[in-house]
Order: sequence, then structure tokens, then C-alpha cells
Amino acid sequence: MKNLIARLRCRTKMVGFLLLLTAATSAKLYAQKGIAVFGKIVEEKSSSPIPFATILLFKESKTGALPCYGTACNSAGEFTVKIEKAGSYRLVAKSTGYKMAAQHLSISATSSNIGTIKLQDSTFTINEMVVVAERIGSKSEKGKNVYYINRKTLEASSSTADLLRHIPSVQVDLKHNISVDNQSNVLIYVNGKERDKSYIDQLNPSQIDKVEIISTPPSSYEGNVSGIINIILKKDKKAGLSGQLFSEIPTSKSEVYLFPTYSISYGIKNINLYTSYNGEINYENIDECLFRKVKLGSNKADISTIQQVRQKNISHKVHYGIDYHATPNDLINIYGFYNPYSYEQNGTVNTYYEGDYTQKWSSSKKESDSNESIFSSIYYQHKFNKEGQELSVDISRSSLTSNNTITYQSVDSSKSIQHINQVKPRHSATTVKVDFSTPLSSNISLGAGVKMKTENMHDNLSTNFRYTDKIYALYTSIQYKPQRYDISMGLRAEDAEKNIPNVLRTSTLSLLPYANLKYELSKQQSIQLTFRRSVNRASMFQLNPYVYADDPYSVRKGNMLLQPEFRTSVKLEYATQTQRRSFTPNLFYERITNVLGNLTTVSSSNIFETQIQNMGTIQQYGVQLLGTFRYGILSTSYSFRLYHQQATPSSLPRKYSVDANEKMVFDSGVSAILSFKHSFALSAILQYSTTKYGIQSSSFSDALYFINVDKTFRNNLKVGIVSALPLARNFVYQGSDFSTASYSSHYTGNLKLSTFPLMFRIGYTFSTGQSRSLTSRDKEEVIQRTKPGL
Repeated sequence: MKNLIARLRCRTKMVGFLLLLTAATSAKLYAQKGIAVFGKIVEEKSSSPIPFATILLFKESKTGALPCYGTACNSAGEFTVKIEKAGSYRLVAKSTGYKMAAQHLSISATSSNIGTIKLQDSTFTINEMVVVAERIGSKSEKGKNVYYINRKTLEASSSTADLLRHIPSVQVDLKHNISVDNQSNVLIYVNGKERDKSYIDQLNPSQIDKVEIISTPPSSYEGNVSGIINIILKKDKKAGLSGQLFSEIPTSKSEVYLFPTYSISYGIKNINLYTSYNGEINYENIDECLFRKVKLGSNKADISTIQQVRQKNISHKVHYGIDYHATPNDLINIYGFYNPYSYEQNGTVNTYYEGDYTQKWSSSKKESDSNESIFSSIYYQHKFNKEGQELSVDISRSSLTSNNTITYQSVDSSKSIQHINQVKPRHSATTVKVDFSTPLSSNISLGAGVKMKTENMHDNLSTNFRYTDKIYALYTSIQYKPQRYDISMGLRAEDAEKNIPNVLRTSTLSLLPYANLKYELSKQQSIQLTFRRSVNRASMFQLNPYVYADDPYSVRKGNMLLQPEFRTSVKLEYATQTQRRSFTPNLFYERITNVLGNLTTVSSSNIFETQIQNMGTIQQYGVQLLGTFRYGILSTSYSFRLYHQQATPSSLPRKYSVDANEKMVFDSGVSAILSFKHSFALSAILQYSTTKYGIQSSSFSDALYFINVDKTFRNNLKVGIVSALPLARNFVYQGSDFSTASYSSHYTGNLKLSTFPLMFRIGYTFSTGQSRSLTSRDKEEVIQRTKPGL
């Protein structure tokens, strides 16, 4: 009898399941007629869309509710269900890892927009590693590529820099400098709000849910930005105390790359307090070799300079922040950091001159460098009662104070000082930014903003360089999202006022349009077209006319009269993805005018003089292939770019025999991860580019590669070993060439390495209390002083 009852119960459950399944698939029968019910499913905390969530509509009656219709969301969390008749319905939305949500609907119109439905995180426990490992590797969204972080990537990453090396089109060098498609003007965001590279170093990779790459930024971003990396965190910080510690342990004195970090946060009631530290401690041996040749009629000379130095870079940056949630809709945030740092090179310099006479110039090089960067800001955010309507105000102040002295002293006499380079630049900037966004209808949204920035730059040792730059930016964007289309258009207007007392006073208006059209071919395939115009303005250090003498035959200086360069970009992209692989090819075209670059000339006394100029126009077009692939214990990602580059000089470089050139360029990046049992991972990364050609000179570097071994213990302790460039012994981190009919130059910067450079690393995370959010918000990037060297 008990067995009979059990079988009846089992059959009843099966019948119920079949009825539910039938209802879930019956929507296809009503595709041509009926009433359209549409909306969107998002996460409650982050408001991020939940792709492929399940939607069921139950017809309500006196006898109960029976399932009638069902569908699934698309990749943007949007859904449409068509029903036959108006009336009362009960809608149920659910997705794995979230609590089910239900609401009652009264439908009487020809179509019904039910708005946004928010799903809460599920309270039951799921083994996180198993869920993450089964996620889709990547997908293409409007104007960006999204890469989901899976178990294998986490096991092979001890820091955020490690993790980013596994993202297609992202390059990270030995010193954690980040670029996208080999363009270094990159903004880094965390949860959609701007941070810098040192801030993300203190993030633990296990906190990261996905990484968004925007290679063509829309009009709401600065005109000089070439790419965006947006890191989306997996979960909120904890109320109570939480944090992490991380550091490397070098095994050789020859090369030292230390990036120690800590982060600590404490939350109580409606206040969050947090602080973090990022250190950069680098020592390396560098040889810089410069070979020059002059052939002006009977005037012929060979000049070579070999610089052998020990490079020392030290930086300590301390961040702090306070969040105060005055009301559920009002937030006040104070954020800032203090960053002292120094870049120094000490060693010997030898210059050999062979021409109508022979001379050797030998000296010791001693450098004293001190920099102090300070940033502080206050931020206010108000969310209106209308869903998606928001206002934010951000006021910030930054400053940089530097004092750099390079002394070249003869090795023959301790009293004879041959030359001193000394600069004391000062930079300060004040920024006010206001942003507003609002939905106009269910599928149309509007965004607008204004930004005012004032920069003051001068050198305490140069009375001729006092520079003021004021930029007023107004930008707006509109987004229209019918069912399978996503259309965005925007326009940014920037008025730049430049003032150099007694030299120049100008005002330039730049109009920077943006447009993106995306069409979903299916749930797994899409195609999109993107257009952008952007502007890049010279930095303070490019404008400073101070003259540097690196040896008796080389001088370099800035240029106060530089004009901004403009870039026009067009990209056509196709994307397809499955559970285990993704493939995203694109065709692109770029045209850069008023290109900022170095122009080198030779004086009558055979001195090579280099000054930054507006050099002409560069056009490039080609194809890029991005993708990921997983099979068994192996995970790979790749990025390949092959493009044709054409450089056309303006009248000034043509005057010095600089000719036009056309070349093919190839960029590549490949990563591979082998994930074994017991959270043990072996990974390898390769980044390589062929020679790149500018207006006058070309640039090149050796292939950069890493091999890592990592082991995770109980999800909060990780240890690893990394080897960068094993067996290389010598790494050309930067080189350049140019040649004219009258003179030529060849430069290489070489990093000297041990045979097997090794670095141990260890990281630990801790937390107490309940989940709560910390504020992520805009941060103006403080200008950093750049220098030759690695």
C-alpha cells in the first residue's frame, strides 16, 4: 500500500512537471497575435541584468492559477511574452542562485510594460567554485566585450594584474602598467566608477565577477581616453571588519619587483570606513645603447652612448574613504590618497665620438628624485523615486610636486661636474563634474553631464613656463532599445582655453560624436557598428620647454605650442559565444591627425636635437580576432591584430627629409591555464608585437612572457611562484629607429636578467560580519611624472 501511494505521488509530480513544461514552451504558438507583456530582470543590489532568467505567467481564476505562458530572458535580462486575452495574471521570475520573485498583473491594454523586476541572492549555499566554472566565458554587449571570471582563471591569478593578463586585448607589463590594444591612455573602473592601477592592485581576484573591455569609449568619457577596463566585483564588502594582505618575496637581488598591498574596511550602521595601501618597489639593471650616424657631405661622424645604470623605483600610496548614507537615496562620500614616489637611475655613461676628431666622454650618473602626489574629493549622489533616475555631483582637487636633479660628473676628477639637469615642476587641478540620467520610456533613456577642469602648471626653475588650461565639457547621450536592437548616440563638446603669459592665449572648441548600433542575430550571436571621434592633448611634461642634455651630443625639450591630436575610429564587430568558447572578430579603421611625436634634427655641430611636434597624419586599418576556449583542464584566451599603417608627415618633418611610409603591423597576446585537482594551477602568458611605425621613427620591443604556478588553500590563502622571461637573460623593453638621407639613430633599452628570475608570492583574505556595499565613484587621475627607462 505504501509503495502504491509513493508511485501515485511520483506520477502526480511528473504530470505537474509536464504541464509546467508545456506552459513554458507554449508562448511560441502565439508569436503572431495577442497582447505583448515585456520587462527586464536585474539583480537587486547591483541592478545588473540577469541573462536567461525564466519567466512564467499563470492565469488567475476562482479555481486557482494555471500556467499558461513562459519564456526566457535574452542576454540583457529583457523578455517579451505574448498572451491571448486580457485579465488577471500571476508572473513568476526565477534564475539559479536567486530567490524566486512573483507579482500580480492586471492586463487590459494592447501591450503592457511591467518594468524592472529585481531578484535577491539565494539564501541557500552552493559551492561557488562549481557554479563559476560552468559560466559562459564571455559575451558581446553594447559597445563592449564582457569576460566572466571562472574557477580556472581565479586559481591562476594571485593579483588583479595576473587576472588581467588572461583577458584578451589587455596587456600588463612587468611593472603592472596596463594597456588595451597597446594603447596606454586607459581608464580603469571598479563597478563602473573610476580608479587607478594602484587601487586595483589591492583587490583580491576572488572578489571579481567579470571584466568589461570598452575599446571605443562613448561620449561620456574624456576625449583623450583610448580604452576602458571596468572591473565588476562579485559581492559586497562586509559590515564589521574585512580585508586582505598580499606581497611578493624576491629570490634575487638582481631584479626586484615588489607590489605589497593591504586593504581594510569597517562598517557600522550607515557609515563605512576603509583604507588601503599599494607599494611599488622595483630594482633592475639596465643598459641603454644609442648609436647615431651623421653623413652631411664631407661631414661624417659615428656617435655611440652606452649607459649602464641601476634603476630604482619606489612608490607608497595610501588610500582612504568614508561613506555616509544619509538616507536610502542620498549618499555622501569623501575619498583621497597620498602618494610619495621616486624614479632614480645611478651608474655610468660613456660616449664615443669618431669623425674629424676622436673623443671619449665618460661620467658617473647620479640622480635625486622626489615626487609628492595628493588627491582629495567629495561626492554626493541622489537617487530619485523613479527607477533609473539619478543625479551625482563630484568635486575634486589634485596636486603634484616634483624635484628632479641628474648630475653627470667626470670619472677622471671628483671635482669636475660636467652637466646638471634639474627641474621642479608643479601641477594642480580642480574638477567639478555633474551627471544626470533618467529613463524617458520603457526602452529609451537619456544621460547628460557637464564637467569643468582647471589645470595650473609651472616649473619653479623656469620663469618662461607658466601654463593654465581650462576645459569645459558638455555631453549628452540617448539610448533606444527595441527588442533586438540597441542604438546609442552621444555628443561631447569640449572648449579648451590655453594661456601661456606673454606667449599664447587660445580657445578651441572640439565636437566629439559617438554612435553604436547593435543587432542580436540570436541569443549567442550579434553584430555591431561603432563610430567615435576623440581628442588627445599634450601633458605638462610635453609642454615644458626645459632643455635636457643626456650627453654632449644629445638634447631634448618640450614644446609650449603643441596642438591637440584628433582620432576618428570606426569598428564593425561580430560576436558569437557558447558555454565553452567565444569568438569575436572585428574590422577597424583609425585616422589620427596632428599626431604628437618626437622630431629629431642635427645641428651644424653634430648635436642631435629632439623636440615633440605635431608631426602629421597616421591612418591604419585591419582585422582583430579575440576569443576564449575551454577544454577539460585547459583554458586559453587570445588576441590577434593585423593592420596596415600609413604615416604621412606634415610640412615641418618633410623639411628634414622625413618621408611617408606604409607598413604592416602585428600584435598578439595569448594565455593558457592548466587547472589541476586540489586548486593547483599552472599558467603561461605571451605578449608580442612587431615593429610599430610613427611619422619619423619606429618602435619595437621583445616578446614578454610569464610562467606561474599557484595553489589555493581554503579559498582565503594563496601561494605561488612566478617567473618572468626565464632563460632570456636580456630583454629589450623599448627600442627605436629612424633614418634619413643625412643622419640616423638606433636606440635599445635592455633589461639585464638572471637565468631563472623567480618570485614567491602570498595572499590572505579575512572578513567578519554581514554583507554590505562600499561606494565606488569617480576619481580624477592625478598626473604622473614620466621618465626614460623601464
